[in-house]
Amino acid sequence: MKFTKLISTLTKLALFADRSIMLCRHAAVVIKNGTPIAWGFNCVRGRESYHAELDAIRSTLLIQNRGFKTKRGVPVNKKINRSLTGAVLVVIRWNGQRFTESKPCYECLSCIKLVGIKRVLFSNSNGDVESHRTSCLSSLHHSVARRAGL
Repeated sequence: MKFTKLISTLTKLALFADRSIMLCRHAAVVIKNGTPIAWGFNCVRGRESYHAELDAIRSTLLIQNRGFKTKRGVPVNKKINRSLTGAVLVVIRWNGQRFTESKPCYECLSCIKLVGIKRVLFSNSNGDVESHRTSCLSSLHHSVARRAGL
């Protein structure tokens, strides 16, 4: 991804993260062949809470594959998952002033690997963005989404 395109994407993600009502505001975008396909942010849909990564993946699958099945937000139809093979996922956490730590949790990383996303870019605690091949990433962090004010 070209630097200027990355800066533009990060700016849009910060604005998108502001839509979240969750305590930690995250946003994510799925990019395939250099084009953003779907955006997501951490949110509550019905009685389920979704991390930004899962919301972006869910949105991508809804756009590309009407009627896909999920179990707790995670795609379960492996035939559909090929539509994300080779894609890049960018995820940030925005505190209103700068980027903070947004490395995907264990559950999100499992889903990212399941659908075939090849690279993940995420903001770190220094406010920078790290880029890693999905196959090289691991996470022991289990996360529980919380709404702001709770």
